[in-house]
Amino acid sequence: MKRIYLFTLFVFLLQISFAQKGTKKDTKEKTETVNKKDTKEKTKTVDKEDTKEKTETVDKKETKKSLLSSKKLFVEAYKLNPFKAPDSVRNVFETFKILDKRTLNNAQIEIIKTLLNNDSSFLPDDVVKYCAFFPKMGLSFIDKKKRDTLNVVMAFGCDKIRFYKEHDYFVRQSDPASEQFYNFYKNVFESVAYNTIIVKEEEDKKETEETETEDNIKKISNDEALKKKVARSNQY
Repeated sequence: MKRIYLFTLFVFLLQISFAQKGTKKDTKEKTETVNKKDTKEKTKTVDKEDTKEKTETVDKKETKKSLLSSKKLFVEAYKLNPFKAPDSVRNVFETFKILDKRTLNNAQIEIIKTLLNNDSSFLPDDVVKYCAFFPKMGLSFIDKKKRDTLNVVMAFGCDKIRFYKEHDYFVRQSDPASEQFYNFYKNVFESVAYNTIIVKEEEDKKETEETETEDNIKKISNDEALKKKVARSNQY
């Protein structure tokens, strides 16, 4: 009787052992399945986000190229305080205080358009570089015909350029053309030759306007003289 009892107890314990192993196995399989599913879903989400970001970046770049390819652009350059301006400051360009302002001539516009439109001026997008962004120059490209604007902010210390479109921006790293961009900045705000060109253009414009005004006055005088002569002829 004792042997039967012990044998029964042994079989019972053995069944419990197998049941526990089966439960652990099922739990492990379920956990692996859930983990795989979660990983798959997370991967899909990350892929979608990456795709979305890449698509948005491509769209922004295309928008930038489209605007910079315009033949009739009005461009203003701003010398900036590199630190973000407090909210109380009104004279700002993309949150940075404006220290000085210039209107670019046609030659200047072509130079900066060529630099910004050239992919070789920038590092590949997958190259990551961490540094503080302290800009010294801003540019506002205005296409009056399309009523479109692109703002560009340049930081020469870390060779980064932000392209702003409707309060959003993307960044490109300008290491390959670092010297060219900085020379452009110096040419705009520090070059005597550039300031001389601007003054000369303004003088030529003023002279042209004065000439046109004189021509218009002469034309009006001649027209009035002709009217008087015709009136006299009609009297006789």
